[in-house]
Amino acid sequence: MTRRSHTHADGARTLWEYFARHDVWHGAETDAKRDAEKQNREYSNPGCGSGGHEVRVHIWRYTERQQAQSCGNAGNTSQGHRSAADGEPAQRAEQARIQGVGAIVVPAVDPSNFEAVRELAHSVPGVGYCLGLHPCSVNGLEETALELLKNQLEAHHADPRLLAVGEIGLDLFEQGLSQDRMNDLFIEQLRLARHYELPVVLHVRKAQDQVLAGLRRFGIRQGIAHAFNGSEQQARAYVTQGLVLGFGGAMTYSRALRIRHLAAWLSGDDWVLETDSPDIPPEWLAKDEPNEPREILGIAQCICA
Repeated sequence: MTRRSHTHADGARTLWEYFARHDVWHGAETDAKRDAEKQNREYSNPGCGSGGHEVRVHIWRYTERQQAQSCGNAGNTSQGHRSAADGEPAQRAEQARIQGVGAIVVPAVDPSNFEAVRELAHSVPGVGYCLGLHPCSVNGLEETALELLKNQLEAHHADPRLLAVGEIGLDLFEQGLSQDRMNDLFIEQLRLARHYELPVVLHVRKAQDQVLAGLRRFGIRQGIAHAFNGSEQQARAYVTQGLVLGFGGAMTYSRALRIRHLAAWLSGDDWVLETDSPDIPPEWLAKDEPNEPREILGIAQCICA
């Protein structure tokens, strides 16, 4: 597979733009899509290429389950947990909009916040949501969790603001998680994504090949491997499968040479921008500063530098 070098003209896409381009919306002209298109015209990042890039945001977790947020990222967990519990998401979304963020994608992590992310998406302009069981939530899930997810997808799969099944995946890095149950839930959620013809938003740590095998098994050809940190060969495998890679705060660090190489090697159509707020803060944030959706602006400038 031949890859051209990334240039400023390629454009820095986000997950929202990926969904719009792949016609994942279940209605031709939904309010959410109009919101996103309106913000895209009004806000751009002129410092990221001659024509200005569309700067929008990927993942913003909205959860009251600290366990799922803390998976390998304890530094920003408490702040993100507190802001969600205090009822601030709408205010933070508005602050991000003022900074130029046109749309926010909010994935669920377990049944306790299925309704919360759906309500947020329907109450705040430019917000879409995903429904799924995060692999780092596995130990705290009730036996009914998968059935609850099935019921929610059946009830809301035609909702124009439901964008994907996510955040789902495998995490073989975090210690103490039930690997057998995690794998079973991942397989069943891939089955649901295939059934409802929805993309997936993937959390993958030390499990790239296993996740790729699941995608091939169920013929999943739309989605995001978020916070990607695999090899060039694995990156090629995701792209060949039809998915794209998510790059965010991790690549703003000078030591992140492999991620930067991948961003330069891949076509601009093969990756998207994300913040993973409140996790994976960019380099310029102090340890006690929260990573928020508005940081996508700086990430876009960094990747296009």
